[in-house]
Amino acid sequence: MVELVSPYVHYYNRGVNKDSIFFAPENNVFLLAKISGFIKDYHVELIAYCLMPNHYHILLKTEKTNEGSKLIQRLFNCYTQAINKK
Repeated sequence: MVELVSPYVHYYNRGVNKDSIFFAPENNVFLLAKISGFIKDYHVELIAYCLMPNHYHILLKTEKTNEGSKLIQRLFNCYTQAINKK
């Protein structure tokens, strides 16, 4: 039996109690700038994204296990720290 594993991974999350996680257009710009800067450090390809006020969807393609998760963790740790500073 052959197990088929997709190289595509869908990451998503939303704010606690459906609260906003993006508070201004600048927040979206900040996040997109960070992902474009960080992505070169990982073996992933950004396929699609959708940023909404209280949640996000990011679709990545990768052949390496956990590379996408590492990128998402780094990205949103950085984003959370920046929001908390404000």
